[in-house]
Amino acid sequence: MTLLQTLFSFKGRINRAKYWAMHLLIGVGTVLIFLICSNINNTAVFTLWFFYIISAAWVGLAVNVKRWHDLNKSGWSELIRVMAFFELGFRKGTHGPNRFGPDPLEQP
Repeated sequence: MTLLQTLFSFKGRINRAKYWAMHLLIGVGTVLIFLICSNINNTAVFTLWFFYIISAAWVGLAVNVKRWHDLNKSGWSELIRVMAFFELGFRKGTHGPNRFGPDPLEQP
């Protein structure tokens, strides 16, 4: 599998080492682009940042899907992870106490 296929295709499988390497590459790239863009304030830099984020999200998704394939699971399993992210990150908790304890927003 070529590097471009690894980064952009949703077909095939990758092992754990390649999975971590790709996510490390995305992370380092994100930090570098952020450092470059944080010191310059113009439309071209914003455009660069925007396209990098879209590309990084695509690559991250493609790598995760191929990792699911390596575990003999459908790439759609990634949808469960994405849904959990939004559920946990944006949905308000139960109002008042529940069976796991008091409401953390009501504690002093």
